[in-house]
Amino acid sequence: MSKKVLQRLDAISKVLIRCFWLGVILLAIWFFAFIFAYEPMRQVHTQFFSLNDAAFNAINYFLMGATKLFVILVFLIPWIAIRMVISDSGKKVKK
Repeated sequence: MSKKVLQRLDAISKVLIRCFWLGVILLAIWFFAFIFAYEPMRQVHTQFFSLNDAAFNAINYFLMGATKLFVILVFLIPWIAIRMVISDSGKKVKK
């Protein structure tokens, strides 16, 4: 693989890992807001939607899980694959 392609892959991998960490931070903020500011969050959302506590909890947990899956599938797994390609190319160049 050419040096230019490896540089592009490295740049893409840096963007992917930053996006992954931003997604993790978003999930952490969401989780802590859900734990420590549950009542204000519920009050704000029940003003717009008629939700009971069980529905509110289910929606939040489902969306947190979907966000986690999205972050892992779209950012982390491609980052791992690109890093493996870069690592493999580096070994081939040294031989």
